[in-house]
Amino acid sequence: MWFDEELAELEVSRIEHFLAGGPCDLVIVVGTTVSFDYVRDWIVRGAGVSGVVVDVNPDESQVTRQFQQRGWHVRERAGDALPAVVRALS
Repeated sequence: MWFDEELAELEVSRIEHFLAGGPCDLVIVVGTTVSFDYVRDWIVRGAGVSGVVVDVNPDESQVTRQFQQRGWHVRERAGDALPAVVRALS
């Protein structure tokens, strides 16, 4: 989603339903400063207490600071970094 864009209620509901199933082993965060509380909440809930967070963003963000110990922080543009991330995770 773009800055100042609101998610459709159906998408919010879909994400909430998915996260209600419990934490994930891996959360991939692409190109966000995590300025909005609900986005940060989804990342934290998705990662739970042991999930790994892959943070793809040219700049540091709150994700970088919060998940220093169990994060993989890729400081590149998404278009350049994602193919290598997918290969590494495959």
